[in-house]
Amino acid sequence: MWGLAVRRAPQENMTNTQQKMQSEYWNTSGAERWQRNAHHLEQALFPFSAEIIGHIAPAPTDNILDIGCGTGDLSTDLACLTPDGQVVGLDISAPLLETARNRNADAPLPNLSFILGDASSWQPSAYVDAVVSRFGVMFFEHPEAAFENIRNMLKPGGRMAFAAWASMEENEWVSAPLSAVQAYLNEARPGPLPVPAPNMPGPFGLSDRNRIEHILAASGWSDILISPWLGHLEFQDMQSLEGIVDFMTSMGGVARMIGSGLIEADEARAAVTEFLTPIWEDGTATIWRAKAWIVSAKNPEPE
Repeated sequence: MWGLAVRRAPQENMTNTQQKMQSEYWNTSGAERWQRNAHHLEQALFPFSAEIIGHIAPAPTDNILDIGCGTGDLSTDLACLTPDGQVVGLDISAPLLETARNRNADAPLPNLSFILGDASSWQPSAYVDAVVSRFGVMFFEHPEAAFENIRNMLKPGGRMAFAAWASMEENEWVSAPLSAVQAYLNEARPGPLPVPAPNMPGPFGLSDRNRIEHILAASGWSDILISPWLGHLEFQDMQSLEGIVDFMTSMGGVARMIGSGLIEADEARAAVTEFLTPIWEDGTATIWRAKAWIVSAKNPEPE
């Protein structure tokens, strides 16, 4: 399989403090939290998989790389659509890749494999037809170099499609519980709270549409198209108030505040429970407003 060997990337020294921090997080607490909530996340994020697949329009013979594949649901969908091609899921998280490999254990797909690697420096052994990512490309400390490396994975004319979150404020499934915790902290322990610098690597690292366009143009991409996705994330399988409180305190900004010691876990749960109780009772606690960017581009054909 083409993904099992590696070409040397043109950007070889991409290891840095932020990348190491991301790797550590996604191989420890981040992986555990994602695995614990994988069913709910895959259900809520499915509309983005459909958008990405629609943008690259995979042919049955296509070879496709899925960057930041996580537990492998998008990779699996792509493999089913490309029976005569190959799909490789790439991620920096060994625990999530183990989950991805096990998801099809009862009916393995011969054209699907998973590899541990960092897309900012990893290269496949042969050029691919398409590269996709569902919320996996916002974490690069040097995004222009990373996206140049990704472009170099593709055949001339090869396609890329990815989803990236717009601002946190426009994604209430993250901002609302975080605001509840911040309000609690302001009341219990008044004082300024740390605010992430804009454009830092992380879930909202590509929230600025103009910045996305600049990064892709600077890294050599053509046919850049950036479209807003406006809708709702639906967590319809949440069966209890306790379940959604657990989800919202184990993911995103609230979880990171707990992990950094800004608030105790029981305090965060109490604040989020107080916030969610009335909307759980009126039936709206499992549907949250969201905004993302759906981005497509091509590796230019030689002139």
